[in-house]
Amino acid sequence: MIDHTSTRIEQQETALRRQNRRRYAFQRLLEATDRVLWQLEEMNRDGVKNVPAPLRAEIREVVDVMPGN
Repeated sequence: MIDHTSTRIEQQETALRRQNRRRYAFQRLLEATDRVLWQLEEMNRDGVKNVPAPLRAEIREVVDVMPGN
């Protein structure tokens, strides 16, 4: 009985961790997208014509982890 209960608790904890990873993955993607767009808008406002290499690398990292890429 106790073994079964312990196993069930472990299963529920695993399921909860999985749900939280899924739930917060979207939030992390949204925050990363907002950060990149804000930087691009600032550059546009300042009249910057070319995106600097470090920002291009950051954009690439953000896009690479998005679903469908």
